[in-house]
Amino acid sequence: MEKVPAKEKKQSGKHQTIRQALQAQTSEGGTWYMPKAQLHEVNIWLRKAFNTVYSPFIFEKAAALDQRCNYIVPKESIDWRELAAFLTSSLFALSAESFGATSMGAGALELATTQIHELRTVDLRDLKDASAKKDLVTLAESVWTKTEPVNWEEIERPPQEVQDLDKWLLSKMGTSVTLDRLYSDLVRTLSVRLTVAEDKNVQTKKGQQVDIATVARGVAETVRPLLESKSFPDAFIDRSSTTQSLDFSRAGKLEIESHPMMGQSNACCTEWIGRFVRGAVST
Repeated sequence: MEKVPAKEKKQSGKHQTIRQALQAQTSEGGTWYMPKAQLHEVNIWLRKAFNTVYSPFIFEKAAALDQRCNYIVPKESIDWRELAAFLTSSLFALSAESFGATSMGAGALELATTQIHELRTVDLRDLKDASAKKDLVTLAESVWTKTEPVNWEEIERPPQEVQDLDKWLLSKMGTSVTLDRLYSDLVRTLSVRLTVAEDKNVQTKKGQQVDIATVARGVAETVRPLLESKSFPDAFIDRSSTTQSLDFSRAGKLEIESHPMMGQSNACCTEWIGRFVRGAVST
C-alpha cells in the first residue's frame, strides 16, 4: 500500500507514493503511517455536526475519540463536570442553533472547531460558592443518570431533570427569560433549519425531474420522425387492394408525381427511355 501512487500535486504536478506524501507531514522522528493529529484523552467531546440531538459525549474516565468530534477542556479552576453540565443544558442547544453553520447541507448544523469559541455561554467562573457548584453538578448528574439525550424534533419540552437544570442556570444568570420562552425559541429555530433543508431537497428533486424530462423530450424528438414517417406505397393503399409490381429499367429517367384532390391523391410514375414513355397511375 505504501508504494501506491498518491494523488498528483496540483501546483507542481509531482508524482509520489502514499508513503512519501505522508512522510512529508510527519514530524522528525515520527512514523509515517501513524495519525498526524495529536491524540487527546478528555472527559467531554462534542460532535462537529448536529441534527436534532445536541447532547455531548461525557466520560467519567477521560477517553480519546476521532477527529469527527471536538474535545472540550475547561479553563482555570473550573471542574469538567461543571462545564459538562452547561453543555447538557438547553441553553447550549439554543446557542449552538444560533451560532452554528448550515453550510454542510442536508439540514446538518455544523459546529466546527473555530466556531466553538464564538458560542454564547454561561461564565462558570462567576460561580464562587462551593455549594452552588455542587448544586450544578448534582442537577447535571441527575440528567445523565435518569434521562436519555433529548431529541428536540420529537418534543417541545425536555424531561423534568433537564428543566430543573435549565431553571437553575437561568436563575444564576439573572435573566427574565422563562423556560417556556427558551424551549419555544429552540424548537422554532430547529424547525426553521429543517424546513429550509427540506425545501432545498425538494428544489433539487424538481431540478432532477426537469432534467429527466428534458432528456426524454430529446429522445422523443429524435424517434418521432421515424415513428411518424410513411413508406411508399404501403402507407398509401389499403392492404386488401390488388397491386402489381413494375420493374423499371435504370437506363431511363424516372419521374414520380403526386396530385392530391379532395382527400385523395394520384401518384404518377413516368419513365423516359429515349423517345418512349412508360407510365403507371395509382389512386
